[in-house]
Amino acid sequence: MNASPAPRFSKDNQHFVPRFWIKRFAGSNGRILGRRRGEARAFQVAAGDVMTSDWTYTLFDGWWRPADKLEDALSVYEGEAATVMAAVDDVSSTLSPLLKEKLCEAIAVSGCRLPWVMRRGHQRMKELAAAFASILECKDDRQSIQDIRNRFGVDLSEADCLSPSLRLACW
Repeated sequence: MNASPAPRFSKDNQHFVPRFWIKRFAGSNGRILGRRRGEARAFQVAAGDVMTSDWTYTLFDGWWRPADKLEDALSVYEGEAATVMAAVDDVSSTLSPLLKEKLCEAIAVSGCRLPWVMRRGHQRMKELAAAFASILECKDDRQSIQDIRNRFGVDLSEADCLSPSLRLACW
């Protein structure tokens, strides 16, 4: 059996809060006040050494070899987001609708990258999958669909209800 070439993997200590955001709070020496989890005392650390975790964005191929594809894509996106933030910082500029949209996108992506948010999203996906799996056990399809809408904010279309994978009655 031939394995494909090993994917590129060189990054550890991946930032889950982009460095360009962290640097905004650092002093002229590039340091920021930080503290270790469980410790009360804060101390100065390099801005590049906070809000990081190993393997946060590491993807694995079919052979369970680590790759940096997601980290690389996020780095490109962060470059674009940093440009948006620089435009927002310029007090002489006005926020165009496009700039507002890009700013909202940058904030949303940054928020979604936090490890505790990613863990919660993973948990909610499992809960949603379990809810879909239990539809076949329910006597009233409409009530099951409404329950999913209420619990997860998922709006199922008529086409979704006709899907053979869900085998739901159309209303």
